[in-house]
Amino acid sequence: MRRLIQLTLVVATALAATACSETVIRVAPYDLVPLPGQFDFGAVAVGSEIEAVVTLSNQASGSAEIGNITLGGSGGGHFVLPESWDGNIGGGSSHDVTLIFRPQTAGFWEDTLIVSIVNTEATGVLEIPIRGEAVTTALRAWPEVLDFGPVEEDDDEDLDLTVENLTGVDVEIWATDIDGDDDGFTVEDPIEFPSPPWIVPANGTLDLSVVYEANDVDPHEATLGLLGPGGNDWGVSVEMRANLCEDSAHPGWDADGDGVNVCAGDCDDDDPAVSAGLPEVADLLDNDCDGIVDDTTYLYDDDGDGYSETDGDCNDDDVAVSPAVTEVENNGVDDDCDGVVDYGGGDLDGDGYSPEGGDCYDDDATIYPGAPELEDALDNDCDGIVDEGTDWYDDDGAG
Repeated sequence: MRRLIQLTLVVATALAATACSETVIRVAPYDLVPLPGQFDFGAVAVGSEIEAVVTLSNQASGSAEIGNITLGGSGGGHFVLPESWDGNIGGGSSHDVTLIFRPQTAGFWEDTLIVSIVNTEATGVLEIPIRGEAVTTALRAWPEVLDFGPVEEDDDEDLDLTVENLTGVDVEIWATDIDGDDDGFTVEDPIEFPSPPWIVPANGTLDLSVVYEANDVDPHEATLGLLGPGGNDWGVSVEMRANLCEDSAHPGWDADGDGVNVCAGDCDDDDPAVSAGLPEVADLLDNDCDGIVDDTTYLYDDDGDGYSETDGDCNDDDVAVSPAVTEVENNGVDDDCDGVVDYGGGDLDGDGYSPEGGDCYDDDATIYPGAPELEDALDNDCDGIVDEGTDWYDDDGAG
């Protein structure tokens, strides 16, 4: 706060040695105090204006004669003094000075309110600093993305949008700017403002309803902006999307709630047991959406012979073995999966080999071609050598 007190000291000194000397002290009759001592308009949107009042309070008993009230002129024309004034502010009285901040260009602006005091006995100047910030991004809106999800043709959906005023003055919205594919997107007039301008109160919010009306089921996306009285952009940019599945988090694209939407590879969005990346299980479904049902499970026909393990294929890695195959004699294999190896000879010990298939002792299941050799005085692997490779065998032939 700044206050002005004028003090005048007059000293008259006699030139003669015997003369008297006299000191006269004159005190200004006023004590002029600006309230507030400096004024900050805060953030104000370019193209709008805010009005403020500075009170000149005379806190003394005498009058203050005001010659004029002006602006210093350093504010680039963004500050306006609607009218100058000259007159008397009596003791204990006050006078209100109206100021307007009407910025046309973004930036931080400063000026000075100058009050000239013309009392005969005590002239003076009172200076009051004023300032304000002009901003172009006066509004912001959330959510920043309005995703309407899937909308059937001739249906419509509406979503709420909250607009926040970042300044200390009311902001007017005169129009919307929809950039891109604007087919179907509209913003309804709020209830409190049946037609523009829509007022967003200082440091407050305004709720809007954004509507998408589907004329087809094609994907549509656009960007919503909000404009001021001169067509100026208030800095809002909201993405709007409808019937656009890619990268969408809208639950309408994930009907089964498994966290994977149809664009991300869910081949059956009505079944949470089916989506890309799930493990395949034996349930007659393509759980992992790779286009193959029950692959890697016992229900799948691994060798492609038309039979899975549940269909009776006793060796699903060999296309030559299945219930549909004719048994081949003397190959030591149960070709037709009937449990009998090589009709006529059979596999008496059940080790998978018949004598015709190379089993050199078909009464012992530890003996068949390729069996591991054991220390048992038997030719387990049917290679004609007993116990080779074991401690019982005379490897060097020394006896």
